Amino acid sequence: MALIPNELVAAILDELDRDYTSLKRCSVVSTAFCSPSQRHLFRSIWIHRGDWHAYTVAQQAVHRGTTTPAGTIIGAHSLFQRSPHLASYIRDLAIDLPNAGDEDITLKHVLRTMPNLERLLISGMTVPWGDLSPGLRSVILSILAQPTLDRLHLLNMRSVPVSVLLRMLPSMRALSIHRTTFRDDSPEILELPLTSRLEHITISTNMRSTYKLILPHTPGLTNVTKAHIFIDFFSCMGPEKLLAGLGGTLQHLVLDCDRLYYPFSLPLLPVLRAVELRVSNGSKRCMPDGLAGTLAGLPRVPLKIVFGISDRPFEQGWDEESSFPGIADWKLEDIHCELLFQDEDDPATLSMRDAAFGHFCVAIRNAMPGFHVRLSRVDNDLSYVARLP
Repeated sequence: MALIPNELVAAILDELDRDYTSLKRCSVVSTAFCSPSQRHLFRSIWIHRGDWHAYTVAQQAVHRGTTTPAGTIIGAHSLFQRSPHLASYIRDLAIDLPNAGDEDITLKHVLRTMPNLERLLISGMTVPWGDLSPGLRSVILSILAQPTLDRLHLLNMRSVPVSVLLRMLPSMRALSIHRTTFRDDSPEILELPLTSRLEHITISTNMRSTYKLILPHTPGLTNVTKAHIFIDFFSCMGPEKLLAGLGGTLQHLVLDCDRLYYPFSLPLLPVLRAVELRVSNGSKRCMPDGLAGTLAGLPRVPLKIVFGISDRPFEQGWDEESSFPGIADWKLEDIHCELLFQDEDDPATLSMRDAAFGHFCVAIRNAMPGFHVRLSRVDNDLSYVARLP
């Protein structure tokens, strides 16, 4: 082993990347293999509460499909006390905020050991920001100020100070906000001029406060090329205004339209190159009411439509037997329709998925005659967290 250069060993282990089983085996081969193996093993970690079994099904599903090595807050603290050098390898960190006093203090000590983070995901678990200890809040703010950090994802957080997010906007390349609320702690912050290098923004929330927070600063968001936006048809005009503010640079747009009750019109997006619509049908087997009107207004760019459905014990054909109205005036050319089975695999309904996909294909061809439509299916979709940049 002494004859093999360290650079060659590192290059070999780079090929394993996220093959954690092989990396663990390599880490005990020799001293030369240990450090480069550990750099990959601890590059990305998820630290969660100790009461994992008490999490709701929805909270557990947030991380479905992720392969990130995970451990409890207490376990991480014990590990980094024994081997403090491991914390310096972490570049990608996901944490669940605790609601217990002992874990709050322990998480504070754990976070203090990580100086090189590039990506941070914070799952608030509905714990209000003000319920965290001052020490933990201070450590989180210091991490957000790290010059290496350029991707930030906030999930299910409550009453986050406005100033926290606004200070992050200029330095982040990717930002996502999922079901998070904010409080206006410092109104004068809103008047600060904003220039940003933000390239990818995801807002999967229907809360008006989020759009009110972002909209005044869209003139400074001049580098956003990809956006994933949740469309709430019973809320404000925030999504439309946000897209209009990003229109000069936006190239890839994902619209999470849920049920798509009404047509949604895009503002002028001159450099747009691709659109993805994500709609949820639940147990229904019909085209959403607002789909035809939405498609009629889309520009001539590649389009992907993801139909999410729930499993049924018996499958029948979809309601569509005729084409969408006004289809002759559509500008669309490249269309890809994908059927997404949203439920976990259940032997009782799994056998019906082939039939469901067959009926879906017939319905799409009936609804869009004359168009060459690519058709596909996905049985196990990645969770929201797994799709984040």
